[in-house]
Amino acid sequence: MITKICKLTTYGDVINVCEYSIEPKPAMVAYLMQTIHHNYNTWQYPEVIDGMYQSNVCPDNWYYDMPDGGCIAAYGYRIVEQCKVVKGVI
Repeated sequence: MITKICKLTTYGDVINVCEYSIEPKPAMVAYLMQTIHHNYNTWQYPEVIDGMYQSNVCPDNWYYDMPDGGCIAAYGYRIVEQCKVVKGVI
């Protein structure tokens, strides 16, 4: 699966940041470890980082609230398409 990492701003902007070729949960962990903690040793990554939470609407979409009020989101391409069709929302 391909996972898209996006920044969601307090102004309603959705900024595509990067893509990972893994599931959304480990992609979110990798992104946070690399950008916030500057740790590129993937063998040391935890399974989850404090502050991460899963979507209640679309399973396996993950979020992390930023101190500035924005949010980091990890969306799997397959999951996004299912949510559009089944739920009518992302």
